[in-house]
Amino acid sequence: GCNIGMNAIGAFKSGARKVVGLEVSKKMVNFATRFAVLDECYPAVNFRQFNVDKDLLPDDEKYDVAFMLSIHHHLKRPNMLVEIARKNVVEAVVFEGHPNTKLQDYKDFLDAVQFSKIEKIADLSTSVFDRKPTRPLWILYK
Repeated sequence: GCNIGMNAIGAFKSGARKVVGLEVSKKMVNFATRFAVLDECYPAVNFRQFNVDKDLLPDDEKYDVAFMLSIHHHLKRPNMLVEIARKNVVEAVVFEGHPNTKLQDYKDFLDAVQFSKIEKIADLSTSVFDRKPTRPLWILYK
C-alpha cells in the first residue's frame, strides 16, 4: 500500500498530474490524505482504502505508471497484483523487490503480465538504519 503517501506526493511534485494511492489501512489513508492536504496537493493526490488481496480496480480505471514497492511477498494472492498490472497500468510498473531477491523470484508475476522490457535502475537500502543496498528496483515496461 501507499502507507503515509510520501511516494504519491513525490510523484505529483515530480510532474504527475493525478496520483491515487491505494492502502489497506484506513488509518494510513487518513494520515496520507492529511499529508496531501498539508502539502497542498490534494485533491490531485488522493488516497483510498483498498485491499490488493480482495479488491479489483474497475477495468476502465487506467494509470500510466504504478508503483509496486515491496508488496509482492506480503500478498496472500499475488495473482491479484497481476490483474492490476494487466488491466489498469498503461505504460510501466516501478517494482521494488524484497531484500536479497532477484528478478527470477518474481517470474510468475513477470510472465503473467508479459512486460516488453525490464530495466534494473537501482539497488536500494533496506532502511536508514541498514544502508546495505539489498532491495532491487526495476522499471517494468508494458
